[in-house]
Amino acid sequence: MNAREKAKAILVAIIQAAGGSFNGKTRLYKAFYVAHLLHFRDHRGVLSDYPIIRMPRGPAVDEGDRLLAELRDEGLLLLSQRPVGPYLEDVFTAASKEFKALEPAELDSVRRAVEWIADKPSTELSQWTHEFSNTWEDTPDGREMNIYADLLSESEYARMKKRHQGVENLVHAVFAG
Repeated sequence: MNAREKAKAILVAIIQAAGGSFNGKTRLYKAFYVAHLLHFRDHRGVLSDYPIIRMPRGPAVDEGDRLLAELRDEGLLLLSQRPVGPYLEDVFTAASKEFKALEPAELDSVRRAVEWIADKPSTELSQWTHEFSNTWEDTPDGREMNIYADLLSESEYARMKKRHQGVENLVHAVFAG
């Protein structure tokens, strides 16, 4: 399965793991990000190689709106909104229970991400990302994040960043002259 189809399968699996309905696009994107981290940490593998990008409120699925629209057009998701106070929140509902494209270990990572997200509001999840994601801090808006570096301790991340800067300086020195 290509990266785009795998990302769509993960999004559907998140919604299914939440009981068939999931509220909030920011929360959906955070579940996607957390599922990747949990899978890498606990199953020693990559859930998908689909890009996760930096957005002002935290990690997001690259071209997420387009993927969700494709899932809607394929008849796999229903997209709607519900009022939350004076605002509208996106609601994603699985249109089919027959979509099971992920392996058991992958589904486990998705399920645990959904459990962790639970009913946390998107503002709390965004604050968590801002506080704990070094790569979110270091990546410009709209650019792909190196999310797996978020699993490093602060000291490991600082050492990695210092080494990376040293290599970058060396490459610049070699090619600038």
